[in-house]
Amino acid sequence: MILLDVVMPGQSGIEVLPSLLKEAPETRVLVLSMQDDPSYVREAFAAGASGYVLKEAADEEVVSAVREIAGGGSYVHPALGARMVASDAAARAAAEADPLSDRDIMQKLRLSTRAELVRYALTHGLLEDEASG
Repeated sequence: MILLDVVMPGQSGIEVLPSLLKEAPETRVLVLSMQDDPSYVREAFAAGASGYVLKEAADEEVVSAVREIAGGGSYVHPALGARMVASDAAARAAAEADPLSDRDIMQKLRLSTRAELVRYALTHGLLEDEASG
């Protein structure tokens, strides 16, 4: 079991994590961090972490996280877990509301530049021409 901080001199804990696990694949890693952004949690798990606890957590929570991870489970600070779920739901809703990216739109219309996209929008009445407005 390794207790690893995100902020370290040189490389971040998340950057170091894959090489640690390459050297000792059976090692379980609990990331301890003051970074409470769900993106850090996602990066940590993607790099191979088994858990993520905030430095502000009570000692009992850290002990519970260590026990959970040592037993083969995973652990995320409860407030961060809730934020991750909310963030994922918001991202899904945004994707459903606007399923095409700008690049997707351009590819579907067989356009290669923004100028062509603007010209297409003007021609098809999707934008108001400022000269006539």
